[in-house]
Amino acid sequence: MSSTYLWGVDIFGNTYLLSNDGQYWEELKGQQLEMKRVSAVQRCAWGLGCDHQIYVYVHSTDVPIRLQVNTFENQRWNPVDGFTAKKLLFHDRWAWSNEDGTKQCPRSIFKLPSENWSWESDWCVDENIRGNPTGKGGWQYAVNFKRHYTADKKWNSCVRRRKWIRYKRYHAVDMWAKVESPFSDALQEPFMDIAVGGSEVQGQAEGYLVVWAVTVLGRIFVRKGIHNKCPEGTHWQEVYTDDDREVTQISVGPKGSVWAVLWDGMVAVRNGYSHDHPIGTDWNYVSAPDNCVLSMVSVGTKAVWATTRDGRVWFRKGFNSLQANNDSFAALGVGWVEMVGNMSQVSVGPNDQVWALGFNEDKNVYFRTGVTPSEPSGKEWKAIECKEKDMTENFCSNSSASLASLLHSISMTEINELHQSEFTKGLIESISDGKLHPSSIHGNTGDDERDNASPDVATPDGDDDENDEPEEVRKKVQFFTSPEDVNEIDATHEITKSRTRSMHKPYWQSSFTAFAKDDSTTQKENTVAKETLSSGDGCNVQECTQQIERNPSQSEAMQNENINSPLETNDGKDTDQDSNEFVESTESFDHCESLTSESSDVSDTIIDFVNDYDGSQEVKLHTGMGSVSFRNSRSSGPIEVAREALVRSRYSMNLGSKSSNQKGDNAAMEPAKSAEHYACIDSFHHSLSELCKHYSNGEIVWVCVSGGGCYVEPMMALNWFTEPKTSRQQVKGKTLSSVYRKKIAKGEWREKIVKQLEERQKEEVENFSQYEHAIQRTSWVKKGRMVWWSEHRPHKWYDCHVELEQGGIKLLDESTFTVYYSHYGRQKHVQLPLSSVTCVQHVTCPGQRKNKPTFALITAERTTKRKPLRVAANSYEEMEDWISAIAMRCRDLQGLCRAPSNQAVWSTTVHGDIFYHEPLPVVDTMPCNQMYWHQIGGHLLVTETCPAGVVWGLGHDNTVWIYTGGYGGGPFKGIVSSTRGIHKQTDHKELAMYQTQRWNPIHGFTDRGLIRHMFHRNEDTSSLQDNSQQVQLPSPHWQWVDEWSVDYTLEGGTDKEGWQYANDFPGWYHKDKKWKDYVRRRRLVRKCKTTILGPWLELPPLSLLDVSLQVDAKEQGDDPIALWAIASNGDVVTREGVTRSCPAGTNWLHIPSDQPFQSISVGGNYRVWGIAKDGSAYLRNSVNPSNVAGDCWFHVPPPHVSLRQVSVGMAAVYAVDTNNGLWYRKDITLTFPEGTRWIHVCNNVYKVSVGPKDQVWILAEKVGGSRQVVCKRKGITSNKPTGVSWDLGIGGGWTHICVRGCTRSCDDNAELEDESLSSSQKSLSDEPRSSLQTLSDTPLSSLQKSLSEITSSVGSNTSSNQSPS
Repeated sequence: MSSTYLWGVDIFGNTYLLSNDGQYWEELKGQQLEMKRVSAVQRCAWGLGCDHQIYVYVHSTDVPIRLQVNTFENQRWNPVDGFTAKKLLFHDRWAWSNEDGTKQCPRSIFKLPSENWSWESDWCVDENIRGNPTGKGGWQYAVNFKRHYTADKKWNSCVRRRKWIRYKRYHAVDMWAKVESPFSDALQEPFMDIAVGGSEVQGQAEGYLVVWAVTVLGRIFVRKGIHNKCPEGTHWQEVYTDDDREVTQISVGPKGSVWAVLWDGMVAVRNGYSHDHPIGTDWNYVSAPDNCVLSMVSVGTKAVWATTRDGRVWFRKGFNSLQANNDSFAALGVGWVEMVGNMSQVSVGPNDQVWALGFNEDKNVYFRTGVTPSEPSGKEWKAIECKEKDMTENFCSNSSASLASLLHSISMTEINELHQSEFTKGLIESISDGKLHPSSIHGNTGDDERDNASPDVATPDGDDDENDEPEEVRKKVQFFTSPEDVNEIDATHEITKSRTRSMHKPYWQSSFTAFAKDDSTTQKENTVAKETLSSGDGCNVQECTQQIERNPSQSEAMQNENINSPLETNDGKDTDQDSNEFVESTESFDHCESLTSESSDVSDTIIDFVNDYDGSQEVKLHTGMGSVSFRNSRSSGPIEVAREALVRSRYSMNLGSKSSNQKGDNAAMEPAKSAEHYACIDSFHHSLSELCKHYSNGEIVWVCVSGGGCYVEPMMALNWFTEPKTSRQQVKGKTLSSVYRKKIAKGEWREKIVKQLEERQKEEVENFSQYEHAIQRTSWVKKGRMVWWSEHRPHKWYDCHVELEQGGIKLLDESTFTVYYSHYGRQKHVQLPLSSVTCVQHVTCPGQRKNKPTFALITAERTTKRKPLRVAANSYEEMEDWISAIAMRCRDLQGLCRAPSNQAVWSTTVHGDIFYHEPLPVVDTMPCNQMYWHQIGGHLLVTETCPAGVVWGLGHDNTVWIYTGGYGGGPFKGIVSSTRGIHKQTDHKELAMYQTQRWNPIHGFTDRGLIRHMFHRNEDTSSLQDNSQQVQLPSPHWQWVDEWSVDYTLEGGTDKEGWQYANDFPGWYHKDKKWKDYVRRRRLVRKCKTTILGPWLELPPLSLLDVSLQVDAKEQGDDPIALWAIASNGDVVTREGVTRSCPAGTNWLHIPSDQPFQSISVGGNYRVWGIAKDGSAYLRNSVNPSNVAGDCWFHVPPPHVSLRQVSVGMAAVYAVDTNNGLWYRKDITLTFPEGTRWIHVCNNVYKVSVGPKDQVWILAEKVGGSRQVVCKRKGITSNKPTGVSWDLGIGGGWTHICVRGCTRSCDDNAELEDESLSSSQKSLSDEPRSSLQTLSDTPLSSLQKSLSEITSSVGSNTSSNQSPS
């Protein structure tokens, strides 16, 4: 499965992603906004910005988000003006309308939804409508507007129309795009919470989502119209609560379930959400746990978690959103269960995995381990130890320095006129960028520490050269200041240099609280303290403290000189002082002030580490640099301590602006410097240092986490809980290992050991070479008890014993597989030599034992008769064991290599098994029924290869897989499987069944009295089921992902309950019930998942419907290989950088087209053909190595039927239509690469594959009792490019064939000899598939002998239109 991401927001509003298979937090690409809250799903995220507005972040994909708008231009003919729109009749449609003419649609009404969209081009005429080409100018003609339109103008064509199209593209990807507010004024009612979900709601458009948001007034709004083609939605709709109860927080689950927390702590649960009402109809209410008030809730598929205001965590048992519409207990749960631990937030993922944030000071992210479907509450909380990748590498790769020096060298005056949060944010960013290296948070106090300090950073030592200021300090000052303040800062530094640096310890570690002893301290005692502190460079703070303690009263000056605090509410009064007074002042300072000389201006402002500006709690701080508004908080974490400490303190106007000996008015204006002031400075810088220390370790302080887009398997091994190695450790380990390798390579002991081994080889082996090897020559037998399906009448299962006898080296050809059974009391057996076995595969169990693990042994003779030897084991493990043993012995008998070669022919079966065939040097010399097919591990729907050996595969869920070159996996375990290149592979598919009912006058529509074979039909196995509970998984490797749900996407539409109506079974189904409709049906689907090992590696994240590799790619060298594919939405893409050494390529390139495609093929000389969903064919013009995308699409008209698949060889182009007919494109040349016309070859074709030598292989729809049979076209020559006959091969449940990697040349003589074989296929007629007379029970050799007298001329005239049957 592709990587999914856990989203997180830190205290600065930065958004980070953590991959489910990663080990580091990565900052979100294109992040330009600060977010408060994020709610994510797999493909996008919705967030609440710091401005309390809604934003959406859409991940960029290789296929752009583009939408077509169209309108029709209508005109009517009159004798005077000809065709014109000015004289339409009163009952005619508008001059510009939609297709059916019910709505007026002038081109001017089409506007862009928002600024996030842009037009790709101007309006243009569509010259191909539903696969039918239009007339000149794009016009279509008809007798009247509601009649059938044609491209040709006729004598009675009175009206005409043409279609205008235009494309708009969503360009706001990889960035936060603002979503319009439901209010005309966005600040009228800001949002305070947001939640996104509903990604698994049935019956909605592809990529459907629903976004719920809560405003500050407790009102709820829903964003509607969100899907893949419109990621930002269309409009807001308000959802009202009962009695206008206000909501504080909301959560949405993947199935659309909505839970909201009310102001009183209760929970409101949305009811009635369905296909017709995706946002529900009304509310139910759930009480909070006893004596608790809930603060937030998070809902998943089968789990609801909540937290209370005191940090307690609760789990809601009994909740199941899959049954919420049918069971009230499942919708509301049955009770709360308290979990261990205290958390402030929880987030539930798409498969009910849980993440949480710690409570109070604990801001770590936790993951709930042990969450499984059987134990949804999990086992324990485990902290995620991941760090930010880039930050960790910077800290580990750079030399260490002291953060104390940073705080000494930067004062608040140096960050003049900066926003309070910008200083802290810039500080951390400079640390993360490697500009600052905080290794010693508490400063360097000893000689050893000073010696270890970085030479580029000055230590706070009084003996340092004052004039030798490091350049790093000046760069740091410039980083935090604006250009306008450079001159002022330079002047500040001149004064700063003149000060004496007398302290080795950072000032925030000094005990300034020693001043806070008593309010009665006299001026004299305070002077003694000042003199003590200013006694010299080697002043010790502890001695100062002791002397002050001996004078217990506080300074009278500090008591009397208190002024009003500059911290006050915003009443419009500013008391700003001229900041230049600090520069003008050159008088001496008190030594208490000199203790903070490097950062004495800290009190000039306040740094809010967490909260942004909030107008409702606006507080203005008057400083010497201006007024700074900030918002107070009640948080009590370590980071908030600094903020609260400064808020409580009495701030100075400017410590350096006034001298201690000023007199008069100037002296009266000097602010008092109380002990509380110094204590707050101490607390602030201590918290700042702790914050920097926190970030220096690569850790992030989180405020929000969202796991809605992170898919984690219940037993998945995560890399989140082990601290990753630093870059320095990795480099060190790499260096040491390289040193040891050199020593080992040059060591003399190596030669000594080699010499000893040579002597031992001669003594123990070579001296006994004349003796015979002790190898077992006899055979060994593997036995078991199974059941065998008799191919003779009566067809039924027989209990049997099976034996696999495997001979030794010289008896390898004598290996056999024998079945012993009893028939009417007589012992019989069926024996097959393994040398004649052409395939061993898992098959569908015939008869009544539909889920019995059955495998088949196929030989050339049994292929002709369509009667494989089928045996059912007691378990799937036993079946896989037998398949592995038999297949490996057969591979040895065939002399095959362990891994397939570049020339291999690949195929897949209905069970997802992958097979390959190794062709002979001359491919056509071996009959198709004698070809040996060997299985390889994995589970795929499509495999595609090329002569270079690059193999791509597509899963049932359209996931892309690339062949790694390994072998084994699947049923091949242990020593028969390679250890390198084997990876875990997952695949998803839907099992479907139809529920049918018949109407009667008494009960209405009911299943009573319904014929049993019309009751329920399992679409996957064609078996009859009484109810959905009897539908079983394909094998134990599969497990259910969700519950049964109604499919609303059936062709023809459904009613609100998913029913389709008809007159009788079977019939034409429609969504509206009519008076003569007596039966109805609806389709139920359920998704399941398998996990298997195989030599395949996933290529996320793009899902593909079809893929094709260049058919004439070079077998040697490393030249680029053209690869074209169709995305799941029908867009065409090409993969760049695909080579033999890099089969995965580098990036996708989108190819614009007006039609969605369903099939693509890359032929020789870069001819790219495609089939659109409307059945028309297209040829991409001017594709070459220098122009990999080509120029434009050239429309090729299809035959009289719509096409659905195309395959292009070196020069040949074959296509399959919707009626399973095979067509050949004639007269394709370099001058006319589009050809001239289509030639019908035969019917009864399921799929076609054309190779590099224009060899043609197909899967026949039905031959005898087998479906999807492998067939090879014989007799293809330059004179007969469509061949003369079909060679029938293995069959029975094959879904895909690919021969595009086989460059083995054909033998012309063999073609001429086998030309007479075409006459033996008398049953291959041009009739429809339903009327074919099959010859499944007649051996092919008998047909050849009995029909050998038919002339080759007859064969050449008729074989081109023969169908395999």
